[in-house]
Amino acid sequence: MKRLLISTVICLLIFCTHSFPKVFHDLPQPGFGFKTFFCTWGGTDSPEFKKFLTVARPEVVQVGFYGPMFHGYADNPLSTGYPMQIPVSGQHRALAVQRRINDMIHSLGLKVIGHFQMVNVIINDTHKDDFFDFYENHWPADLLGPKPVSDINQLLQRDSDGNVIIKKHYVDYVGLCLSSPYTRKMLKNMLRLAIRTGLDGIITNYNYYWSCSCPYCQESFRKFLKKKYSDYQLKKKFGIDDIRTYRFKKINAEIPGYPSEEANPLDYEAMEWAAVSFKNAYDEIIVNYGRLLKPDLIVATWNHIGNMGITEERIFLPKKLWGRGENYFWYSGGYGPTDIKHNKLGDGWLNCLYIREMSGGKPFVLGKYEAVRIRNSIAEGLATGGSGMGLYINIRNPDGFSFASRYMDFVHKNKGLYSVDRPFAEVGLVFPRMSIKSGYSQCMDSFRKIGEYLAQRHVFFDVICDENITGKRISRYRVIICPEIYILGDPQAELLAGFVKKGGTVCFVGRNTASIIRGSSTPAVIEAGKNTDVIQAAIEKVVGDLSAISAPSTIRISGFHNNSKRIVVHVVNYNRDEEKGKKMSGPSDECPVVEKNIRVKLKVSETARSARITFFSPDNAKEQSLTYTITNGFLETSIPEVLVYGILDISIGN
Repeated sequence: MKRLLISTVICLLIFCTHSFPKVFHDLPQPGFGFKTFFCTWGGTDSPEFKKFLTVARPEVVQVGFYGPMFHGYADNPLSTGYPMQIPVSGQHRALAVQRRINDMIHSLGLKVIGHFQMVNVIINDTHKDDFFDFYENHWPADLLGPKPVSDINQLLQRDSDGNVIIKKHYVDYVGLCLSSPYTRKMLKNMLRLAIRTGLDGIITNYNYYWSCSCPYCQESFRKFLKKKYSDYQLKKKFGIDDIRTYRFKKINAEIPGYPSEEANPLDYEAMEWAAVSFKNAYDEIIVNYGRLLKPDLIVATWNHIGNMGITEERIFLPKKLWGRGENYFWYSGGYGPTDIKHNKLGDGWLNCLYIREMSGGKPFVLGKYEAVRIRNSIAEGLATGGSGMGLYINIRNPDGFSFASRYMDFVHKNKGLYSVDRPFAEVGLVFPRMSIKSGYSQCMDSFRKIGEYLAQRHVFFDVICDENITGKRISRYRVIICPEIYILGDPQAELLAGFVKKGGTVCFVGRNTASIIRGSSTPAVIEAGKNTDVIQAAIEKVVGDLSAISAPSTIRISGFHNNSKRIVVHVVNYNRDEEKGKKMSGPSDECPVVEKNIRVKLKVSETARSARITFFSPDNAKEQSLTYTITNGFLETSIPEVLVYGILDISIGN
């Protein structure tokens, strides 16, 4: 009886370990997460909006504008168009309408997140109905209290001569300076008002620095350097005699951006300062003050990555600060017109793996700027551990409504498939963040090229940030691939050397990279820029067969597992009829082309003798049981067909 009781307790512990969601101790709700998501900038007055939310039930709805851009532009009749598309013009009226929208979303049991601009505000040549006019002539004291300062220039990003910096992106903008105490005070008042409308959370937009060199930024940058370097180091490295009185002609900190080829060491310090400075202001205003007002406030940031672009807003942010206290992450990027013949899929696969790595497994959304491949974009996000596409789900289009609601309903009905979230990966691809932050921008090109190669070859791989290399982390892989790396910490180099000594395989790209872990025998040195095929050849030569998928390069795969007994494999098909869908005018032009008889070969335990395999797809309501064979530690099966997205659920027995 005692033995039975102990066995029962052990089984319960195992069940609980694999049933609980991930725990993030930096959040007020440590188990926060979601897999279904919907964002819209407008259209909240359409009948399809509430109908879609009722049918699709996205756990998070990102809608509505708040903060300085809203207040500074809402009274302009043009505010009902791009970029805000608020329901009605006028601050008071728009806030009332948005409050009703938030109440409606809550009535459906969903969370609502509002957009909150941190920096950009709209101006025009005449200053009529723009931010200047708002601040100087129409400040709503009944909503926001008294002005934080009479001189508007004290709020704005300026050059060292005091001139306001103006940027253009569809419209003209000036930027708020987050180093200014008056700006931070104003943003807190605007945040308080936004939360009062019933928001569950805030996502900040336009997280930018434009080389502001105002007195507030001058003082902040001086403090940053003084804390990091001694007076002797400041003199020797940067030629600064007295940091306490030094005046910078220009603080070269463009975020998003990356230093030019002519940049000096101080420019790289400025980029790190700007990233840290933004994060400090964000934490003060959004995380700390916001959660003082609402303890369970959901907070997020909207950033941009392109196709693994070098100008990603957080590229210079210290890893320990990356996403600290934040619930989820939005990155815009990954879109491009398809060219199937030349393996151009317009995918964001590598982007997603990078965001998953940097976020530590928190929810993320890749906002792809297209309204055509809705199914494909949702599938891509889900397959890589995220939550589907971000913005352009056209629910007024019958196909858009149908595709998005069907895919979200699939997730709701199959939650168990998404509770398995520990990556099943045999290869780790190192992201050379230390090198990139030190000026070796070419390392990003090497990383991107190898990542795309591995994805096309259907390799089960993870992205590993070089700053995240630990013995425990790398021990889960059979192979580690290092793209061009010029800088790596001694602890990380020693761990890679130890990995090799224990029989692991490390593939290097370029001889400079191989020399980093001196004293260890290097199994392979690869010039990826000349011949990426040798990567796979080197892997197979050293460790034998890896898990493999027999399919065209238009197929992408990923895997997750929670123990040696269950593996979940996601399959995404990017193939489409480009001629039929050449207009790219809407969801009807997605035109996927079905892929049949996809062979799957997975490395499993040598003791595995039996399995149960079920195939699920939102494109086919009927789940399928699949046959298999197990030989010499490999399980093999075949997926009859995949239109856009499918999942293999594999339970393994001994």
